[in-house]
Amino acid sequence: MMAQNPYGVGPGSSAEQGPIPNPALGEGAVDRDGDGVADTLYVDLDGDGRIDGALFDHNQDGVIDEGNFDTDGDGIVDTVMIDVDGDGVADVMGVDHDQDGYADEVYTLEPDTGSAGSTDSTDLM
Repeated sequence: MMAQNPYGVGPGSSAEQGPIPNPALGEGAVDRDGDGVADTLYVDLDGDGRIDGALFDHNQDGVIDEGNFDTDGDGIVDTVMIDVDGDGVADVMGVDHDQDGYADEVYTLEPDTGSAGSTDSTDLM
């Protein structure tokens, strides 16, 4: 059974138009521009049957550039993570607590230096 998708396009979406999933690219993978390379991956992070994350490879270099997540399960994206330097690790995270479409908090994520009080960066894949 396909997971429900609040993103409006891709697998599990109710949209009549939009990218068609390509099973050859893997479960949840979508090729938005039809070139045979997956550039979007929809994920069910908590296994509840609902799509709650979308990972994007905007420049198709094989490294996820952005992750959008619905952390509270209401079907609205509330957390966005961006990899600014292209290393596959999120550098910036924005959180929209009141779900008005604008980040209420923006965090700069720093790589784990192994020192006390350091912040672990979050892998996007």
